[in-house]
Amino acid sequence: MTKEDQQRLLRKAFSDISRGYSVAFLDGKRLYVKHLSHHEQVDLDVLHQSFVEEALNAGVEPETTKLKYLEEQGIWTAEDDKLLDSMKDTIERLVVGKKVIYLKADLDNQNKLIEAEQRKYNQKRREREQVLGLTAQSYAERKINEYYIIESFFLDDNFSKRYLSEEIFQDLTDEDIQHIVKSYNNEMETVSDRSIKKLAIQDFFQMYWSLSSENLYNFFGRPICNLTYFQVKLGTYGRMFRDILLRAENLPPEIRDDPDKMLDYVRAGENAKEKMQGAASQGPSSDGAVASTLMGAKTEDYKAVGIKSDMGASVSLSEELKKKQSQGKKGLDMHDLMKLMGAS
Repeated sequence: MTKEDQQRLLRKAFSDISRGYSVAFLDGKRLYVKHLSHHEQVDLDVLHQSFVEEALNAGVEPETTKLKYLEEQGIWTAEDDKLLDSMKDTIERLVVGKKVIYLKADLDNQNKLIEAEQRKYNQKRREREQVLGLTAQSYAERKINEYYIIESFFLDDNFSKRYLSEEIFQDLTDEDIQHIVKSYNNEMETVSDRSIKKLAIQDFFQMYWSLSSENLYNFFGRPICNLTYFQVKLGTYGRMFRDILLRAENLPPEIRDDPDKMLDYVRAGENAKEKMQGAASQGPSSDGAVASTLMGAKTEDYKAVGIKSDMGASVSLSEELKKKQSQGKKGLDMHDLMKLMGAS
């Protein structure tokens, strides 16, 4: 996808989120896909429970009964569920762990670990769904998704005329339903979490956001409790990234265009500076030297977190420490550290 195409989609996302609906074309017909608010989500939650009860009354087994049977057969056990929970906990710990990382290589490795663990978790989740098959809960999920599709498509932007009725939906073929679902998914991809974050760092959005004084009511003209989920997310990310853009200087181009990398960049930079300030506040040790808290950092690491350094590309603090030790010094003193950090 070209940069122009990406900008076009982001501008569409901005328009869709601001208006509270997406514009879709299905078989040449212009349709309006309504975005959910908190109130509508609550209505769906209540309806979901009614679908569970409907399935139970029809004799469909609840998930707990099916899991007990699978346990007895040794197909899916409690240990499998524990493993699934453990995998989820691992991902959460890895994500939290990024908050204390300051070296680029460590951050890159952490992101790779998170991606790998997420793939394994997703695979395990799919295995669980396959062996469970139809349960009252999965039936309710399917029904609520169908209902959501019916409730989402409208012929007008006032949401007074639905495109589908429940009767019409029941008469649709699987191919027809897949066609409609694909259209819906395409529109939702435009306002996905990733897309909203990318929108929040665009200059054209930040211009409008700053003029609203970062006030959701000023921006959308509606009480916060009546905003859609996408509108609330955009406001949250808009505030977060505006703060970053105001504080972070000279963001590298490859960082400036990627919201996730930008968050990593700023967080790693703050961690590195805290480490350096902590070491500096301790002052020189009894032998006139201080221990480096960025041991092993190279020029690319300092560049990656926005810290200037006069070191050569292959020179790290640990290497500089070894050089000083070969000259008879036991460590790097304050002057050495300040020189390496480009402060003298």
